Amino acid sequence: MSFTNTGFDREEGGNKWQAEIIKNRSSPMERGVDSEVMGGKEGKENICVIGSGDFGRALAGRLATAGYKVTIASRDPDRNRSLIPSGVEISGLSSAATADLVIVAVPKDFYPSIPANLLKGKVVVDVSNRATIRRDSTESQAEQLARLLPQSYVVKSFNVLSAYSLESGGLQGSKQVFVAGDDASARDLVSGVVRGAGFTPVDLGGLSSARTIEDIPVAVFPQWRVPFYIHLAIF
Repeated sequence: MSFTNTGFDREEGGNKWQAEIIKNRSSPMERGVDSEVMGGKEGKENICVIGSGDFGRALAGRLATAGYKVTIASRDPDRNRSLIPSGVEISGLSSAATADLVIVAVPKDFYPSIPANLLKGKVVVDVSNRATIRRDSTESQAEQLARLLPQSYVVKSFNVLSAYSLESGGLQGSKQVFVAGDDASARDLVSGVVRGAGFTPVDLGGLSSARTIEDIPVAVFPQWRVPFYIHLAIF
């Protein structure tokens, strides 16, 4: 069963967040950002996905299909080796050191185990969402990750996708994927990868906007609550 990201209760301000999302729909390309600074068909980035769970594997497979060189980094590479998508390599965590872009696809509780020394100076993408519907902190999980990786450029993105949609293509082929980070060039890099994977990037600015992004799945897609409750019941 694939992990489904979650958000907050619509009663806590869903309408406010939806209005903000609609207001900021334009992507970096639509705002005049030069496409050459984004991931293009030539010279695509070498991407490392930390985490071999359902979502990490699905995202890695989608990126590999789009032409990126993708490696899944895991503390136990043999654990899910038979499930790794075609075109994706799997290795130990040390492979993150040679990546152009690192995607963290592990639960928040595992953030402290991420090798910060290997991610110095790198763009790191947080794809997580809360494991609870109601927000219990003013800080987003992406901001918590950024505190643990002070020498990395943390960007929030890809959290509005599900493992199923990534694997099947489905109706999300042109879906908007939100991007937030304090470094503009890091946001541009991630926006290029989002576009390269077949989605439409929407730049929401600084990393504080990750709080909004992490609220989107339930605020905008309330039907995602049912899979989330099932996930809680099983795990």
